[in-house]
Amino acid sequence: MIQEFHHIHFRASSFDEVRAFYCGVLEAEDLGLVTLAGAEHLRLKLAGQILNFAPDAPGRVSPAVPATERLGIYHIAFTVDNLEKSCADYESRGARFASDVLRPTDDLKVRFIQAPDGMHVELMELLT
Repeated sequence: MIQEFHHIHFRASSFDEVRAFYCGVLEAEDLGLVTLAGAEHLRLKLAGQILNFAPDAPGRVSPAVPATERLGIYHIAFTVDNLEKSCADYESRGARFASDVLRPTDDLKVRFIQAPDGMHVELMELLT
């Protein structure tokens, strides 16, 4: 039986870009590099969750598919207390937004940030 969520794994074209975005903009904790299956992987911690980033396969350069066009995971989401204040803070640290503020329901405001390799990070303010 599943006990708890442990981590999510992404492929990354550049660990430097990943660090700059997730650590520099979103203030993730850099847990360093770990060797898995003979290759170095970058491990970060954000909002209590482990994010692992693997390099592309040796000798291959996979295209980054934009979040709006990919199958599988295309964004990760985090709640914030105040969406506008959070967006201004992240923008001051270099965040580029993929959307304006959206209201998918009466009790929710969201906005998407562009992340490396075509991913998006969703910021959610719950209005209840």
